[in-house]
Amino acid sequence: WQPFDLEEFKVWFRQLPLPAILTVRSADEGGRFWGSDEERVALLKELLALEPAYIDIELSHLPLFAGLPRGQTLVIGSLHT
Repeated sequence: WQPFDLEEFKVWFRQLPLPAILTVRSADEGGRFWGSDEERVALLKELLALEPAYIDIELSHLPLFAGLPRGQTLVIGSLHT
């Protein structure tokens, strides 16, 4: 996990010309996020405020994110084995 500037990412994201899929995949899911589940939920909550077209969440972790406000964002439940 490489820390990044969230505010810089938000500026970049808002300039995208096409719909986007956001994900924050943990290391145990094959990703590079090494923070805790609580940190990941907090980050995804901030990212959902950007109103992405889709958010990709590992099926086994869907319950962690069930209560997050997502507006029009569609959820992709994925499975990586």
